Amino acid sequence: YGNATKAAVKAFQKNCGITADGVAGPKTLLYLGLGGGSSGNSTGYSDADVELLAKVISAEARGESYEGQVAVGAVILNRVAHPSFPGTLYDVVYQPGQFYPEKTGCMEKTPNAESVAAAKLCLEGAVVVPNAYWFNGVGKSCWASRNKTCVAVIGGHAFYG
Repeated sequence: YGNATKAAVKAFQKNCGITADGVAGPKTLLYLGLGGGSSGNSTGYSDADVELLAKVISAEARGESYEGQVAVGAVILNRVAHPSFPGTLYDVVYQPGQFYPEKTGCMEKTPNAESVAAAKLCLEGAVVVPNAYWFNGVGKSCWASRNKTCVAVIGGHAFYG
């Protein structure tokens, strides 16, 4: 991966209090919730899923820390796994009133490498904000901010569960 991703990995490592070398080795993977397992894709997600999730991460969290981008992707996948939301990545992304992918134009843009890396980590099981199903800009009012508990604030996003 490129310099931006390496810098983001270093920042994540520093936040976690582990050696900040920019390499996603076993200890870093453990902190990401991946357990340092194999690098093969055993998730059942396709390249199209990676691209779809990366596009939404790019649209919703561009400019956020790498941890923040992974957290946004994790919220989407938390929804896929929860019975109260649609059961596929596509259906969660395109659920009316949620992410507005067509209104933002994100589906026509190529996601940056950092968003693709964040999407892959999410699809491999990275856990940054467990049990978070909504996010919004910090200090902005939305249904979740009025009705759900804030479980984390990462960068410019508040996460609710």
